[in-house]
Amino acid sequence: MIRSIRLARRAMWIAAALGAASGAVATEAEPEMTVEEILDDAPATAAERVCINVRLIRGFDALSDEHLVVTTSGRDTYLLTMRRGCIGLGRAMGIAVSNNMSRLCSNSRGKVTYRDLSRRPLQCQIENITAVESKEHARALVSSD
Repeated sequence: MIRSIRLARRAMWIAAALGAASGAVATEAEPEMTVEEILDDAPATAAERVCINVRLIRGFDALSDEHLVVTTSGRDTYLLTMRRGCIGLGRAMGIAVSNNMSRLCSNSRGKVTYRDLSRRPLQCQIENITAVESKEHARALVSSD
């Protein structure tokens, strides 16, 4: 949300600078927009970004070598899609999620570390995080791809 406010402020500053540079003169006073109106006009991608608090993760279920379902202590469920297939993730013996921060978001370069049948640690980068209703909903999304 802070980033959205910064983007809105930057856009207003640029618009004012362009108006001044072009010699534009305001003939009528425009009504001022509220922060809420500016945020409503902001790109939807920032508002739709899904993040998970890593400390709240309580369970994992690997659906395939490319998809992982994560359940949090708040009983929220998320589908994690890896950047490219992670060989052996579907049969992993141990799974962990890591990030430089305590929040894991689609664009935060988070990683999934897992042990395959040979027990060696492997890593994959997370490409996308989607909030889902349940593990069954996640399975349906994966099978429809």
